[in-house]
Amino acid sequence: MDWGTVVWIVLGVAGAGLIFGGIVAYRGTTNSGVRALAAGLIASGLAMWVVIGFTIPASSSSSGGESPAPAVSLGVVSTGDVASPALRREDVTALLTIDDINLIAVGGGTLTVEYLDVKAMAAGVDASHVVEIESWFSSAFQSNDPIRGLTFSVMDFRSIDAAQEHFDNVKSETPGLIFMDPPIGDISANVVFNGSGLGSIIMYRSGDRFVSLHTAQVGEVDPLMRLGGLEELAQLVESRFP
Repeated sequence: MDWGTVVWIVLGVAGAGLIFGGIVAYRGTTNSGVRALAAGLIASGLAMWVVIGFTIPASSSSSGGESPAPAVSLGVVSTGDVASPALRREDVTALLTIDDINLIAVGGGTLTVEYLDVKAMAAGVDASHVVEIESWFSSAFQSNDPIRGLTFSVMDFRSIDAAQEHFDNVKSETPGLIFMDPPIGDISANVVFNGSGLGSIIMYRSGDRFVSLHTAQVGEVDPLMRLGGLEELAQLVESRFP
């Protein structure tokens, strides 16, 4: 069993438990304190499922199997080994805030946010497979009623080439992703699902950093924002990079 499968099992089971437990607790009480805790559990579970979506595709392609050749965008710039300084948690949390999302969200209600050190979570399973990542933080924004969310993640790689390789892996193994022209950052792609708990996804590479934003919702409710709003937030994040 490779490390990707182990991560999937650990995060999938834990994430499902948090989401289910959070929904049950939220619906079963009117106490504001308990409901806030339940919303936090749901946000954590959704964030774990995002980790599955953005780690398993990349790890499976590096396990020896041959992946489909990714499409080539005319907007791709040449890559190299020069990397920018590693981002810290406080850097990532400042890139996107609740106030930023409230300006764009449609009927988002009261938002809460939980920050995760995803690299530390993955390293707890097998540290040898995150050696190319300097830092990886995720912000899980969650609306209480209805339960809708937005997850923002930044992977800071040790080189531009490593970040581009990860982008190519995710692009080639995630159905529906299409290149954006003009791109956000150096190269970007997006897709609209609006079903099965997912809204839209935008991912892009900016230097040695891989950035992803996606909306999620429970059941058939509308996402927190449409693709245009998600793209606006991605542009805002890119403008704030140090």
